[in-house]
Amino acid sequence: MDLILEKLFESQPKVRLLRLFLRNPGANFTIEDVIRGTGVKKYQALKEIVKLQKLGVCNSRITQVVVSRVSGNGKTKKIKMRSQRVRVYSANPSFDFFRELRDLILRQVPESRHKLIHKLRRLGKVKLAIAAGAFINSDNSRIDLLIVGDKINRRKIESLLHQWEANAGRELAYALMTTEEFRYRLDMFDRFVRDVLESPHDKLINLLNIP
Repeated sequence: MDLILEKLFESQPKVRLLRLFLRNPGANFTIEDVIRGTGVKKYQALKEIVKLQKLGVCNSRITQVVVSRVSGNGKTKKIKMRSQRVRVYSANPSFDFFRELRDLILRQVPESRHKLIHKLRRLGKVKLAIAAGAFINSDNSRIDLLIVGDKINRRKIESLLHQWEANAGRELAYALMTTEEFRYRLDMFDRFVRDVLESPHDKLINLLNIP
């Protein structure tokens, strides 16, 4: 087991691939899906997949898929459908330590609490930041991150989310509200806000003194 773990966690790209496969054990991924889901370059992804296959962590197979191709435009626009053979990759549930490895991988969060707070403070005038879902290893949440504040840079948020999604192995859900909107929704007992506050969460920044 020690030798296997040593080989499994030798690189960050490999960890990202493991998270993608183990968070989605029933899914099949093309190499393009793997690249989008992990942010790992193609040659790195293929290299690490070969290693994971040798260890028995993932499988690959050739399958038929139907792809569409659009040509022309306007009235001359045509859509052609054709069958294509592609290689897909998936987690191998028969791997000897599959359950233990999956539990270990899923306990890892996309970003440490300290770094998360530091990066959120640089987004603008953040008054409240609540981490939930993937950031606290909880499945009982409607959202992964709630940010309340003013003059917040949405582009920076989405850039950070892209990085965190690559680490998490799945898409992350977030909500951004102004301070005024949040206070109004809180006073109106807004269902979404109440659900976030009543579900497991971690208040990373709480200048609004929300209990």
